[in-house]
Amino acid sequence: MKKTDLLLWPAILATGGFILGLVLLCIAPFAAVATLAARTTPVRVALATVGVMWLGSQVAGFAFYHYPHQPSTYALGLAIGVAALGAALVAARIRILPLAFLAAFAVFEGVQFAFALVFGGRETFTLAIVGEILEGNVLGFAILWTLRLIASAAGVAPFSGSSPRAAAKR
Repeated sequence: MKKTDLLLWPAILATGGFILGLVLLCIAPFAAVATLAARTTPVRVALATVGVMWLGSQVAGFAFYHYPHQPSTYALGLAIGVAALGAALVAARIRILPLAFLAAFAVFEGVQFAFALVFGGRETFTLAIVGEILEGNVLGFAILWTLRLIASAAGVAPFSGSSPRAAAKR
């Protein structure tokens, strides 16, 4: 894998996650993107990938969905960003992909729940809502995994057996 491919795959992944969040799911699949980024790229690249997706979602939210410009909205956006970065860090430490995904999802939701305990919003953590978010992330993971296989065949993403270290050495 060429050095430019190390940038192309994260760009594809962040863009794919962003588009899934806007168009298909109405749920940004941060746990899915965090897991795939963490398991296919070096940690710094994974964090940047998740950060770019988060920034895109925040810009879209304020520019197109007219999020209110209030301190609580900014704090929630920050909590989502911290949760997404935490999810990537956890996923990078777990070698078994399904476990990495589940751990990333748990961290993502857990950080946001901690925020809700302090700032309010616990009512959004019902089993039905969290289940819907999990469903969206599973669907997002499946779509992004398929995209990864296509990108691998095109030579712009690590092959399915690659680890982040192996991807960085190519």
